[in-house]
Amino acid sequence: METIYFTTRRFVKTEGNVIDFQDYKRKMERGDLPAYDAPEETPELSQERHRQERRPLLQRAGDVLDLAASLALTVSALAAVFLLF
Repeated sequence: METIYFTTRRFVKTEGNVIDFQDYKRKMERGDLPAYDAPEETPELSQERHRQERRPLLQRAGDVLDLAASLALTVSALAAVFLLF
């Protein structure tokens, strides 16, 4: 096994990533930070959007066919075991 080293010009900045929580707290108390507008409520999904998110008919049909094939293989394997013993 051989280790290969690559060089890049895009390194992650490892300096200056320290957060001063005391400074952040002072800014919050003074009101220097931008306001954050949190959503009041999450909107309910409408019926139209719910219908759009349903899986397509062909994908559901494929799932049914996959299940049928799995069951057929299981039944044939069990039949072979019962016939041999």
